[in-house]
Amino acid sequence: MVGFVGTGCALGGDKGQVASPDISAPAPQPAPERPRELAVVNRQSADICGLLTPEQQTQVGVGRSGPTAPGEAPGCVWLSVPGAEPDISVEIEALSKGIEGAYDRSDEPFPDMAASYAIAGVPAKQGQGSAGLEALGCRVDVDVAEGETLEVFYSPTLTGTVSNQDMCARAKQAAEFAVSNLQARGCAQFRDVVMWKVVGAGPGGVGNGEDATGCARRSRLRRWSGPVRVVAVRSV
Repeated sequence: MVGFVGTGCALGGDKGQVASPDISAPAPQPAPERPRELAVVNRQSADICGLLTPEQQTQVGVGRSGPTAPGEAPGCVWLSVPGAEPDISVEIEALSKGIEGAYDRSDEPFPDMAASYAIAGVPAKQGQGSAGLEALGCRVDVDVAEGETLEVFYSPTLTGTVSNQDMCARAKQAAEFAVSNLQARGCAQFRDVVMWKVVGAGPGGVGNGEDATGCARRSRLRRWSGPVRVVAVRSV
């Protein structure tokens, strides 16, 4: 056995003592809050099929799409173009359950690729099936609204043709595209129905603002003696 005897020299401490490294775990970070609701469960499958543009489909590696089977959650399935390698599919579904309920459907998710992050400010969780099933694909669940989850599943036709890392990277990419398009579409569906009250504003004035959805809006201004505030927001 070889021993080490103190020589009277120490780094950053008293004579004969060595400072211990700080190994305390970092404080857990709170999950991000979604910037606004992006309701999806009442949409038609045809609407879900519009969440990836042709250019985005090419980047993900697909080119053909069709709605999910009747009776299932609203959704869409994209397939690789014939002859493409690797041969894969991407499915996006609108689930009537919160993100925890959607994510926990797998008893013991494969831990290696499990991750939590935000997509355009919206909380998301990434995972695969339990050990032995991870090669079937990778999914990303996005917390788009209260009690609603947008789920993206990337899967190779033949297991072993796409690595776990690449499957999850493509699933996340597809989820980013879908959320971005859903946010843009949500703004387009809100008309100018926000009323603002502004100091000294005469009736009939027009100003710029941002409504409760986070979408840029032009709204009528009304005379008011107090600070600026939104008094009504309604989608039509």
